[in-house]
Amino acid sequence: KGKRPLKGMKITRREPGGFSKDWYHTGDEGYLDEDGFLFITGRIKEMINRGGVKIIPTEVDQAALKHNAVREAVSFPIPHKTLGEDLALSIVLEEGETVSEGDLKNFLTEYLVPNKIPSRIIFVDEIKLL
Repeated sequence: KGKRPLKGMKITRREPGGFSKDWYHTGDEGYLDEDGFLFITGRIKEMINRGGVKIIPTEVDQAALKHNAVREAVSFPIPHKTLGEDLALSIVLEEGETVSEGDLKNFLTEYLVPNKIPSRIIFVDEIKLL
């Protein structure tokens, strides 16, 4: 809170979505634990809006990574005619491991509410990060 919340940055009130009642909104999503420590879980701008359900991609990624067969996981939005955006998940399997799309979706129900289960799971050999 204040006129200059981040030292060295020049921030003006003309920036969209920046200020609200003298607070600067960074766009970070997170929570405070019982000891008062702040944990950043993602960015609001990275959220996928699946028909009004807000999905943080890293939440889906982390759930998928709990499966023994999954080495890498990246969720992302795909266009949908009525929902606006839908959820897809790319998976790299551990060497020698197999899992079906249905079995992985079933596994994810242990960690995610039904609206956050990806509609499509795409198995790939490699995920290239930009």
